[in-house]
Amino acid sequence: MQRWVRGWRLRLLDAGMLVYPAVTAAAVVQHSSKALAGCLVVAAFAVGYLLAAAAAARRAVRPFWLLVGGCAVLFVAAIPFAHADAFFLAAVVLSLAVPRLPRRAGIALVAVSALAAVAGPWPGGPGWTQAVALVFTVLVVTVFAEAIGPTPRSSRPAPRWRGWPPRPNAPGSRGTCTTCSATR
Repeated sequence: MQRWVRGWRLRLLDAGMLVYPAVTAAAVVQHSSKALAGCLVVAAFAVGYLLAAAAAARRAVRPFWLLVGGCAVLFVAAIPFAHADAFFLAAVVLSLAVPRLPRRAGIALVAVSALAAVAGPWPGGPGWTQAVALVFTVLVVTVFAEAIGPTPRSSRPAPRWRGWPPRPNAPGSRGTCTTCSATR
């Protein structure tokens, strides 16, 4: 793994996602007459996100998914306060979840969320900005997650066929010797 994707640099990238709750909190203050309640929901979301990111770094699967589920509930709770701008929170939730879900499920979740951001009856009109931000944020985070290391895509292990992948030093294998690079 590259040095720039370990330790404090990775935590800095995780913290960068807090821009989305900040934008959502600003929208709550702008759109809602109950700004205090909306800001508390967004603050709880931000704390949940940080805890979920920490659980992901520790590879604590159960706490991670519980926290992601909590963040999803808080996203839904923020919709009446922030309207279409709440979908910035969906970008954060999906950025956590999609790299760990089966690919088709992740694509479906992103598509449905982006469609909801655009098609919802929002006072300010369709949430095109939120939908585009959601799609590209999840795409970039997913590509980054795949680049830095293996992320389990589901709880089921990948199928394993007999003799595949080949083990180089297995009896009867015709692989390359790892010690001297000679072909057996």
